[in-house]
Amino acid sequence: MQTKPKATQKRNSYQTYYKSGYYDQRYPTPNRSMWRCIKKYLEPAASVLDYGCGSGWYLFTLREHVTRAVGFEVSPVALALVRERATAIAWETVTLVGPATDDLDDHLTSHGQVNLVLCLFGVLGHITDPTERASALRRMHGALTPDTGHLLISVPNIARRFRKEQKKGVLDGLANYSRESMTSR
Repeated sequence: MQTKPKATQKRNSYQTYYKSGYYDQRYPTPNRSMWRCIKKYLEPAASVLDYGCGSGWYLFTLREHVTRAVGFEVSPVALALVRERATAIAWETVTLVGPATDDLDDHLTSHGQVNLVLCLFGVLGHITDPTERASALRRMHGALTPDTGHLLISVPNIARRFRKEQKKGVLDGLANYSRESMTSR
């Protein structure tokens, strides 16, 4: 029986994944069907939280459609990448928070709730502790404007792309990204 990965291992795994550029190679643009779904819930003057924003591909697609965008991410490398990209296009209204969940809580307390929370493509699957996952869901729910907010969650389909590659790197349900697993494709 394998032991549960420690927080440090998880953090290092994400750091390796984002530094490698492999995430952006695998997912160069937002999923079209998901984008259509998101657009259904974008109200005029929408405010959106992308919970687990990764390297920001949904955030940047949202740029022209929202008045306020917040990206939360646990990977400092991913946050730095999104900050660099936002600076390059002079997007000053995006707010990036993390890696600690307290950073998100503080932001929401200071700036208010949002109309739409996105938690897309397996973010919940990377939160392997059931207590932490429940806490994340409560945090997302609390980020929403009462009665009018929407939460969009997607999880991987069993027939997804890269299923075999991901299965090779899984440790207790966590994709374990290492230099070896990304270069041996």
